[in-house]
Amino acid sequence: FKLIRGFTAADMRSINRTETNFITLELGYHTDMKCVVITHFVPTQQCIHPKFAGSWLNPYFTNDNDWIMNEYQYPLHIFGHTHERFD
Repeated sequence: FKLIRGFTAADMRSINRTETNFITLELGYHTDMKCVVITHFVPTQQCIHPKFAGSWLNPYFTNDNDWIMNEYQYPLHIFGHTHERFD
């Protein structure tokens, strides 16, 4: 992936769609076993550290993937980018 121009919001949305598709395809293929999902970004707004509640920066390091967790019911999602220790 070589950037010819500046990185845009459209670029980020495209990458997000690609990565979300990958996760859902893999979870769909492996319905017979327990899967663990590992991502860099926070998967749900519910996991934003209280220190950052309401911050306008939250969309830059969190996703709105509750629907994936609800649909596939996988047992564990490991993620980073919380900017603060948080369980």
